[in-house]
Amino acid sequence: EENGALLLHADGGEQLMQVEGVGEHTAVLLGLIKGITQKYLINTPESHHPLKTKEECGAYLLNHFVGRWDETVMLLCLDARRVPICCRIVSRGSVNTAEVSVRKVVEAALAVNATTVMLAHNHPSGIAVPSMEDIITTRRVGIALDAVGITLEDHIVVAGRDYVSLRDSNYYD
Repeated sequence: EENGALLLHADGGEQLMQVEGVGEHTAVLLGLIKGITQKYLINTPESHHPLKTKEECGAYLLNHFVGRWDETVMLLCLDARRVPICCRIVSRGSVNTAEVSVRKVVEAALAVNATTVMLAHNHPSGIAVPSMEDIITTRRVGIALDAVGITLEDHIVVAGRDYVSLRDSNYYD
């Protein structure tokens, strides 16, 4: 009961219950769909194979942003064979901004013994154009990771089912 109430509040279930014929149980079920869909998309058989190209990494990361309406920053950690170790949320923000702690990113990569990482975040506005803050943050994170022997391969900006690579756009060397 209490968990259901929390879920209703967190996912806008109270608004759903205003629709005729939608009760608490239906609202809870509808609230679960986003999480279930995300888990399904993330845990495909391909998610345990090496990601050899930036395109494969970008495609892998897209599914982690399904249903996210606030700006979310994720860190994809890869082992020496480029197999994903994990993809962790390192920051959540508002609709148009998310602060990134360089320390948190470095700690997350070190904690799983990653050799290569990719930073990714979404632009809920629907425009996958990197901001100046995205570029500055990428450079700061890259320098910090390099100091501990971890390669920041790229920073991907996701908007819907589209993404832009900062490296391919010549914003990050």
